[in-house]
Formats: sequence, C-alpha cells, structure tokens
Amino acid sequence: PLSEINDFLEEALPKGWVVLNWIVHAGDLGCPTLRPRVFVVGRRVDAFVTPLPKFSPNQFVLPKLELRCILDPRIESDVPRLTPKMQETFDTHLEKSASWEKGQIVICDLSRSFTGCVRAPVANIESVPTLTAGNRHLFVFETGSNRFRRFLTIAERLQIHGFDPSLGEHLPQKAALRIIGNTMAVPAIGMVVACAWSGRK
Repeated sequence: PLSEINDFLEEALPKGWVVLNWIVHAGDLGCPTLRPRVFVVGRRVDAFVTPLPKFSPNQFVLPKLELRCILDPRIESDVPRLTPKMQETFDTHLEKSASWEKGQIVICDLSRSFTGCVRAPVANIESVPTLTAGNRHLFVFETGSNRFRRFLTIAERLQIHGFDPSLGEHLPQKAALRIIGNTMAVPAIGMVVACAWSGRK
C-alpha cells in the first residue's frame, strides 16, 4: 500500500524531506495510453520557494490527442507481406471493427493473438495500446477504407508519448524503443514534477 511505502521512506530519509505519491493515468492528461502509473517522489522541503499552487496531477484533464494528428501524411498506405499469423490477427481486427463508424483510426498489435488479448487490445481514436519495448508490430488502419494500412513508425510512437519525434533520428531503433517502451508519457511526468515542486502532500 502507498501509505506504508510513504511511512517507510519518510522514516528512512533525512530530516527535512517529504514523500509524495500519486497514481496517474496518462489518458487523463490527453495522451492515448491505457496503463496507469504510480509515482513516488522524495522532495526536500526547503529546496524550492515558488509561487506555484498546490495541486495533484489528477486534477488536470487535458484534451485527448487524436491518433490521426500523429500519423505522418507523407507515408503512403503500404501493406507489407504479413506472416500468416499476423494476417489472421489483422483479419480478426478488421472483422471486429467492421460495424464501427467509418473513418476511425485503429491501431492493433499484430504480434499478439486476438483471443484473450488484454495487454494490447484494439484501439480506436480515443486510445492506443501501451507501447512495450519489445512490440514492433503496431499496425494502423482506417475503418471503411484502405488508408493508413501500415506499421507505426518510431517517430509516431515517440509522439504518442509526448516526445519530440525527431529524437528517433538520433538514436538506434532499439534505443528508441527502450525509451518509449513501458515509459510514462512526457505530459504526465511534467505534471508530477510540477506537483512535487509545489509541495502538495
């Protein structure tokens, strides 16, 4: 329990430190991710004297980022040769989304079987699967058309989590995937830092 973690850390830290914790869902901060995170922050009480108001990250609800706005328009629809298993999974996603409103952007994970899949479900324009470090098979398509049928690029994955998409140009692919895999979105981290700075218990 967070209360026990707090008590333990406050006893272990030197005098003059305070421990703050929040459970933050990046989806509430405008980022299309599904996984909430626990943040535990140690802060020296005399480290900052600022006029910032005291608030919690969960008090902020920002407009959701539409997936369409992060897709690179310069990339033509390009359906590569999929493995039989990937094609089977993609066909299942197409069948599932057939009744959805036309023109919705969908992201699905072709590396996972559809049955019983809980870590990376089909996503519509409101959310996307958590981008895990080992997952290179996030596939995008638009309902009711053949547009956007391709895998997400590194730059698009970075942008989904709030990073500068050009960061991918300076890093090897594996390094970029580690940064965006299982990380918290940049806006959420920014909110947590700001709240810790303001000293909200």
